[in-house]
Amino acid sequence: MHVGDVAHQKAFFLQGLPRAGKRVLSHLACSLVGKTNSKWLTAADLSSTFGMQNTEYKTLRLIPELNSFDEAQVATLKSLTGGDGQSIQGKCKDARECVIKANWILVSNFIVKLDDKSTRVRLL
Repeated sequence: MHVGDVAHQKAFFLQGLPRAGKRVLSHLACSLVGKTNSKWLTAADLSSTFGMQNTEYKTLRLIPELNSFDEAQVATLKSLTGGDGQSIQGKCKDARECVIKANWILVSNFIVKLDDKSTRVRLL
């Protein structure tokens, strides 16, 4: 789970029925890398101004309760899993440019509809 090279990064998409243990697996993954190396986000954080602050050095990012993506969130997820440079805005701080090298776990009770094939192939 903790790797330095994420050149061929994909996001792990964990989908299943409610109360089937998805959250337990997510907490287990966080425990394996450590709380200081993981960050829980929401889908809205992907496209919000300050949603990615304090995440650039985390090796694991999780999005639980994922039900849908809007166009901006899909574009951000594609650039994050593609290794593109990101501008991270912090509150009362200047924006920082960086490449986020992290593993992603997306969790949902439903199959998330993605119209873009290039995004679908990035989800395992």
